[in-house]
Amino acid sequence: MKINLQLKHCLLVLIVSGLQSTLWAQDDTSQPIDTFSRDSLYNYWIKFPADTQTTCLGQINVPGLEFAELGCDLLAIGSSDDFFSAAQDSSCYKILRTYRIINWCEYNGQAAPVVVGRDWDDWNGTNPGRCNRDPDGNNRPGDSDFYVHVKRDFNDNLPDTVWYDADADPHNNIPDYPLTEDIEEGYWWRVISGSANKNTEDYYEGNCSTWSYDDDASDSDIAGNIAQDDSDDRYGSFGYWLYTQHISVYDDAAPVIEVGGPDAFFTESATDCGASVVIPLVISDSCSDNQPTIELIIDIGNDGTTDGEVTILWNGSDYSSNLSIGDYRLIIKAFDDCGNSTEVEKIFSVLDGVGPAPICHDNLIAEINESEIDTMPPMATIWASDLIASNTFDCSGQSDSLRQNRSKLVTDFSINRVGDLVDQNQKGLNFFCGDQSPIGVPVEIHAWDEAGNHDFCTTEIFIQDNINTCSAPVEVSGIIQTPNGTAVPNVDIRVSGGINYIDQTDDKGQYNIRLLRSTGDVFIEPNIETDPSIGISTADLIRIQRHIVGSQPFDSPYQLLASDLDNNGRVNFMDLIRIRKTILGIEEPTAYDKYWLFIATDYQFQEPMSPWNEAFPETRTVDGSMNFNEYQANFLAIKIGDANESAVNQIETRSQQKAQLSLPNLKLSAGQTYQVPIHLKNGQQFEGCQFALTWDTETIEVLSADTPSDQAAIHLDTKSGNH
Repeated sequence: MKINLQLKHCLLVLIVSGLQSTLWAQDDTSQPIDTFSRDSLYNYWIKFPADTQTTCLGQINVPGLEFAELGCDLLAIGSSDDFFSAAQDSSCYKILRTYRIINWCEYNGQAAPVVVGRDWDDWNGTNPGRCNRDPDGNNRPGDSDFYVHVKRDFNDNLPDTVWYDADADPHNNIPDYPLTEDIEEGYWWRVISGSANKNTEDYYEGNCSTWSYDDDASDSDIAGNIAQDDSDDRYGSFGYWLYTQHISVYDDAAPVIEVGGPDAFFTESATDCGASVVIPLVISDSCSDNQPTIELIIDIGNDGTTDGEVTILWNGSDYSSNLSIGDYRLIIKAFDDCGNSTEVEKIFSVLDGVGPAPICHDNLIAEINESEIDTMPPMATIWASDLIASNTFDCSGQSDSLRQNRSKLVTDFSINRVGDLVDQNQKGLNFFCGDQSPIGVPVEIHAWDEAGNHDFCTTEIFIQDNINTCSAPVEVSGIIQTPNGTAVPNVDIRVSGGINYIDQTDDKGQYNIRLLRSTGDVFIEPNIETDPSIGISTADLIRIQRHIVGSQPFDSPYQLLASDLDNNGRVNFMDLIRIRKTILGIEEPTAYDKYWLFIATDYQFQEPMSPWNEAFPETRTVDGSMNFNEYQANFLAIKIGDANESAVNQIETRSQQKAQLSLPNLKLSAGQTYQVPIHLKNGQQFEGCQFALTWDTETIEVLSADTPSDQAAIHLDTKSGNH
């Protein structure tokens, strides 16, 4: 509750939270009253907390001081803490919390504070010290809360009183001293003034009063023993109080260590070989304002053997160092003031992150010479190491014979043409006649270290043929044959690229072309111009039909390609229709743009039964830069529609043998349907045949034609009349 009271000497603002406040009469034996005099009156109580102990879990919270203002009072409270690491108990440290309380309505501005003792409980009396023994308790200082209740009124001619009590009410018989059975005290101690006149010495010291007592009453240090020049016994009130609470802090919480940073650090120089290692550390202690002490131990090589340690007071900095390439283990230990500790480890590596940077020779000239290997053309061989202009060093170099700072000499180099894949194992390059150019051949020289890092320089190599080695001819030869090994003559061999030339295969299907060396690629492409129907017969129709119905499936990709006349990627009855039309001369046999396919002999189909899914090679390329003295280009020839490979040399022709057919002599009636069987006479045997029948379409309608294994039959329907 909040009460505003207008008094003679001050304006009182009374704030009571969770406390019950009562106004008392002017002597210690009266009962509580509901009002108080408007004359000068100080009436308040202060609860001094007992000693306490706490476990530190982030913030120390202990019971504090409480008070109530019941008269013309205006209390102000201040406190300060003194920390002591060594304590007589088992606590981690002890806090002496000193409270200073001033009642600004009562305090005269110069009196020394009344120092309140910590052991008032267990004794009952009046004016301790002068007439009785000193205030005494149960000899366990600080073991309980106690209250100091002050009531002063200078206009009632009664002594002023200070009670030292177990609660805020000195008149409720709590506590009751057990040795005085006939008296119910209600407080531990009472201090009263010698008189009602605060301006006289006996106000403080008369009648055994220890309101403020000293052995020299002549020094006139009323108003609170201001001089403090002798021994004082002071238990009364001067508006200024001082009390110290002991707080024992038990700390079982170890410091917390948080370690960040990557697991790998990389060098930034190929020759310095050190990396700047920064490992963020966040270390905190929830119980103490003092910074933890940390111990940093480094294990170089992470081999379990520590190689150095340093103990520092943690100030919030990260761990930082410049370390060489290798593995490391950093051990971080943190200690607080209470003997608690935490240990964590950070395992990390320092890796070589920079490749060696070579320096190349500029504009190297290489001469073409005849190769010492018969199968190789004239060429010039350049080694990567030939193009290195000066020593190259790296932290992970190959040789210890020469060092620069902490780095080693690099001896591993590779070479590649600009734009080609980089291959560490390619130590040299061959250059051929086709590499001659006025602008040179650009190449990269890569330097490699043992960590797999590499860097490169670029230069140009100028290829020269001063002894005319590149003018020697090259021979391109080969053979064209069917998949069953039959030679195909009269095939045009077209040469294009840097050279244009046409040759033709001989009776053995062979060709041989002698060419001058070219500075570019040369393309070899076979082609043949023949009658589209050559090689296509009823036998092919029967062979394809057997494949379709599954009685004799094809077993090679070449048969499948030859039988796919409509070029739709499969062999079916539509191809049979095309063959029939070709045999009858109705249309050409294929939907291809040519009637022959030529496939490189050494090509292996990945899916032989689905050859349409692959881009098989129909030409061969002679690499102009290689310039072999001899080059072999062989092809297999496939005639579209020729499923049985009979097209070469017109091996299969149409038979001139006559066949006699037998039909029954029937008398037909209009409106009837007949089945007319057709037989070969005299038991003749044919795998297949083609013939034509004619009839009067005005009188007969052909409904269907069946072809059993041994006969043919025609179903007729007569329209009108007899025939």
